[in-house]
Amino acid sequence: MKTTGIIALGILATVGSGLAQEDKRARIDVVSYTIDAQINPDAQTLTARAAVRFVPEDQTNAVTFELNNALNISRIVDDKGQNLQSSRNQQDNTVRVTFPGGLPKGQPVSLTFNYDGRLTGNEDSPIYGIKFAAIQHDYAFLLYPARWFPVSGYTTDRFTSKISVTVPQGYVVLGSGIDSKPVAAGDGTTFSFDYQAVFPRRYRHREGPAR
Repeated sequence: MKTTGIIALGILATVGSGLAQEDKRARIDVVSYTIDAQINPDAQTLTARAAVRFVPEDQTNAVTFELNNALNISRIVDDKGQNLQSSRNQQDNTVRVTFPGGLPKGQPVSLTFNYDGRLTGNEDSPIYGIKFAAIQHDYAFLLYPARWFPVSGYTTDRFTSKISVTVPQGYVVLGSGIDSKPVAAGDGTTFSFDYQAVFPRRYRHREGPAR
């Protein structure tokens, strides 16, 4: 394959602190992501479908994720395919998803986000003054702090992920996890990565006698 460009993906935490507003949101523990994405270097666009599995740590009727403001959500559905209402806050890059029937504590939930947008690198970054996402004609990088997928528990929650990215022929995709053999997909190529968290997603202090 003649390489004409490199696409770099980031799914791991690279900076140290989340947003202060996190403490005000209903607590959830993200378990896994399954992401299918298409990158168009000429149009500088990302089109993606991200399925998120999580466990509410509180009884709630709404959960909040962070997603880059440059990415527009077309649809959010639950595991039964029902459309869910959402609202966005541009100030902190958040998406609030409402569940009419509420969510009980401790019961696994699945959501699927469908979204797309243009990421030239000139958009406002979720972290002011630092560029974490850009799609150019000969290269692209989409890093975790850019919130290029729906994020909860920024830098604190650990999860597994399966990511498949389709790019035009001649491009190579690099990402976190174990990669699979690239597969031809129409006029492009699909690269897949399987990442398994290697330590507990949450740390909790347990009091007890010194050992």
